[in-house]
Amino acid sequence: MGSQDGRVYAWDLQTGERTATSRGQAGYVDTIAVLRDSPWVAYSSLGGPVRLWNPDNGMERLLGPKTTSNLVAGTQPNSVLFGTDAGFVELWNISEDRMLNRYDLR
Repeated sequence: MGSQDGRVYAWDLQTGERTATSRGQAGYVDTIAVLRDSPWVAYSSLGGPVRLWNPDNGMERLLGPKTTSNLVAGTQPNSVLFGTDAGFVELWNISEDRMLNRYDLR
């Protein structure tokens, strides 16, 4: 789950115990997506970069573009879809750190 303190928390649903906490970011976690067939969780403050967090090992990474919309897990493994500050919707493969598709909806 994302929180107002800028962190993402992972919980064990059977015990109700918190199992992992991401590092904080400056703003609220406004949007979050658990990526299909991937250990990564993507999250962001609106207007901030896409952050990637692996709750299993604590690794964190940034994905380049700044978001202006909610994150959505893509249908392909390790992919995320989101609107950018440039007015596009982009589909990224996060394991390869590359954009797969850009959609101009203007």
